[in-house]
Amino acid sequence: MSKGKTVIKVLYWKECPSWGLALERVNKIAEEIKSKGEKDVEVVLEEIKTDEEASAKKFPGSPTILVNGKDIDEEGAKQNPIGLTCRVYYINGKYLPIPPYEFIKERILKIIEEQTYKL
Repeated sequence: MSKGKTVIKVLYWKECPSWGLALERVNKIAEEIKSKGEKDVEVVLEEIKTDEEASAKKFPGSPTILVNGKDIDEEGAKQNPIGLTCRVYYINGKYLPIPPYEFIKERILKIIEEQTYKL
């Protein structure tokens, strides 16, 4: 992989209890990626505070994880209502408030790879 900045954004609504663990997982994954020296990764935490902001950003609930603007679960995002709500992930036949660590890592790495080779 080539060098370049990757921004992983965790969008959250403060009333949802799941975003803290999602942020922990993303930070750990970012540190792993940085430690390999392949990418410069920045993790950004962004609170969605109003219905208007949720609507403008097409926020499918908390937590939402974006890699350079791309949702790690685009299909799942379409199944969630836009607004100030907790997001639900449907993974391996189960409804979850946060994707498993390995799912997040796999999707982040896949998006980074796709975006790197498009350049």
